Amino acid sequence: MGRFVQRVPRSLWIGLLLTPNLVAGPVLHEKFAPAPAEDLRLGATTPSGSMPAALQTRSGFVNAPEEARPPSVDGSGVYGGSRSSANADSAYHLDRVTTRPHQVQYDEPFRPSVLPFKRMVAFDALRTDMSLYSFDQGLEQLEVGGVAEGSEDLFFADLEVDLVAGVPVRIPSVGAGTRVRALHLDPPGPLDLLRDGAENWFARAARGGRARLVMQLSIERAALGGAFASTTWNQLSHSLRPFPSAARPAAREVLDHIGVDQSLTPDRAVVALVEYFRRFRESSELPIAEEPLELYRELSFSQKGVCRHRAYAFVVTALALGLPSRLVHNEAHAWVEVYDSSLWHRIDLGGAASNIQEEFFDPMTPRHRPPKDRYLWPPGATAAPSAPLPAQTTSCVPPAAPQGSARQFDNQPTPSAVSSWPSAHQGTTPTPAGSAVTADRAGFAIDLELDKVRLLRGSPLAVKGRALRNGKACALSRIDIFVGSPTGPVGIGSVVTNRAGAFSGQVTLPRSTPVGPLDVSARVTGGCD
Repeated sequence: MGRFVQRVPRSLWIGLLLTPNLVAGPVLHEKFAPAPAEDLRLGATTPSGSMPAALQTRSGFVNAPEEARPPSVDGSGVYGGSRSSANADSAYHLDRVTTRPHQVQYDEPFRPSVLPFKRMVAFDALRTDMSLYSFDQGLEQLEVGGVAEGSEDLFFADLEVDLVAGVPVRIPSVGAGTRVRALHLDPPGPLDLLRDGAENWFARAARGGRARLVMQLSIERAALGGAFASTTWNQLSHSLRPFPSAARPAAREVLDHIGVDQSLTPDRAVVALVEYFRRFRESSELPIAEEPLELYRELSFSQKGVCRHRAYAFVVTALALGLPSRLVHNEAHAWVEVYDSSLWHRIDLGGAASNIQEEFFDPMTPRHRPPKDRYLWPPGATAAPSAPLPAQTTSCVPPAAPQGSARQFDNQPTPSAVSSWPSAHQGTTPTPAGSAVTADRAGFAIDLELDKVRLLRGSPLAVKGRALRNGKACALSRIDIFVGSPTGPVGIGSVVTNRAGAFSGQVTLPRSTPVGPLDVSARVTGGCD
């Protein structure tokens, strides 16, 4: 019997080649583990030839995603969709709820993993109503190609995207200044990658539908936590966004309280601001202020809040000082970026969850190792998790802000009812089957709506509605969303109402949700006193 064994780059099999005239029977195969070091040595590519089969990064070897794998049917971890278009209203409003909500799920599309710093939504300017927004919403095309520089960190991205014909839909990036070196789209077709002035990323295709987007990315390593370069206030002034005059007196009070002004160099001012806003603490005591400007002032002086509060307060204060800054968030964390006239630097202010749930984490995927943190952590303060952690999480997820896509819910669990679940009621309140809930005070009512009837496990669930107490709007209050389970309601995320008591946002349906009828309910858990 003649037997020839050949190892081919990126092959998953060793074949046993049989000479037909000598032996009859099946051809045997032996599966072996991927060998990224060999792939690099031999210059292997993905089947399309569009990118290398593996990367050697500062965090370890990473294999390219398998291009042959079709888009998933259940829709877990899908981005895009009509609700995440570039034209959708996207603003960030400060809220009064300074405790962490119920657990959330986190989808990691990057290799190495950047958990929890997937860059999903960024804001770089302040409106007169004290909401943050992206100042320059015009879109420019991202270039694809080129060779990564030695100062850059390397990544693969593996995204499933619900494309909408002719409409830019939001997708994540690794960080500010990320470059696309190569891409592969399945099914193939024309695709534009776009970004706005705050470097929010969007994908636009002529044809809609579910697609899989694999990319090779690179980014300046210093953008992921490096040192703030020496610069001048005059150089930074050219990159500043307009700042509302009505907010300047409050911001100046905060700066005076911290002891920061332009007599310091910009890099020293950043050190002082980071040290101050890292001293924020979670609090179950609601702030007194309700009006946004006064709420910013109170939280800044009391140093109260989780990641989203400290990131918001930092950005408003830094913009008033003359430091170009951004608030960036995803479904699990919020942080800031600060510009030094040549590079935007990611800075974590803390306040994240102690654990973040990532159901589909691949233990073979290395964790990205960012540059050393250049700023001190005050006693008792902690950074975001430095590695993927087990399930059962809490999070400082930003409330009521667009987070990727609104999926098309076309199979899996179906809600048998959509309920209002008052957090306060005398006696018991009728609830759907599977949610036996007793409330303890009277007067609360919530109208809760879902955008679809059929839901997908592991996918974002768009929710909206209005919360009232004794007929009056529950303004700036936290609403927790629950699904029924055999052991009682399980929290799946939180949103925050506006001043009219209305809320709109997304939570994530757990992957472990059983197939079949599903009860979805809501409860006021903060504010509205």
